Amino acid sequence: MGARRRWKEFPVRLKKELEGTSAIVGVGGFGLGAAGWGILAPPFTFIVVGVGGVITLAALGYAGYRAIPPKLVDPSALVGSELDLDELENRVQKIGKVSIIGRSQAGKTTLKNRLKFNVEKTVRTEELEATVIALPTAPVQFVAILDGDGTKYRQQLAMAEACDFLIIILDHNSSDEENSFDEGRCAKHSEFLEQVSNSISKYRSERLRKILFLWNKRDLWQRSDAQNLKRFEEFTASVFKKWSESNFSETVMQRTHSNEDASDVSFVMSAIVDFAKEGGDESKS
Repeated sequence: MGARRRWKEFPVRLKKELEGTSAIVGVGGFGLGAAGWGILAPPFTFIVVGVGGVITLAALGYAGYRAIPPKLVDPSALVGSELDLDELENRVQKIGKVSIIGRSQAGKTTLKNRLKFNVEKTVRTEELEATVIALPTAPVQFVAILDGDGTKYRQQLAMAEACDFLIIILDHNSSDEENSFDEGRCAKHSEFLEQVSNSISKYRSERLRKILFLWNKRDLWQRSDAQNLKRFEEFTASVFKKWSESNFSETVMQRTHSNEDASDVSFVMSAIVDFAKEGGDESKS
């Protein structure tokens, strides 16, 4: 069986090629022939016109060749590989994209480590990258984990814009030891979420498939006093209500979470597996 290609993209790719240098060369060749018709006497006129026609046909043919969608690579051949988003979209058979975002010290990196997603980099890049992951399923399912410089807002916003399944991890306090509700911390969460929602509204034409809010460090905040607990629960309820009533995603979920609890980490993995299974493979085209 031949390699699959996204043939539905051929018309768009052809239009782009025809608007570029290929069309310019073709028009130039035709113009050369037309000019020759008025300047040169036969049989030279016919020769020049013929050359111009050949140039035009060759240019159109080359544009058509360049417009052929590239062969799609099976995700199994790319497990563990880091790809830029353009390569992921244009060269890899369709797989779902997952992003894990949140403010600094909320637990993003720890969660990825617990999930055994080897997406850490020694050098932070300015561009988003995707790592193809094989999930522990039978048959094997694949997802692409999007990653960038988590310290930069713009990259986290881009991760939210580009993914299909968005996991947002939030906490009550930046500390890994404090039980108390930090109002300033949650105000920064709200600011971050506002930027994420604005970015999704502005740059996405389609809804995300899933959004999952993880209220992290429950091993701490669930042990706080009644007043602190009530304030944090009011905060989480208001956030979830706002996002549930939005049109950002087909499904919005939430769960209390601790990166230190294996069952919580297992739930996140199960959610990603379910997402991959629901997506299925791209239909042949």
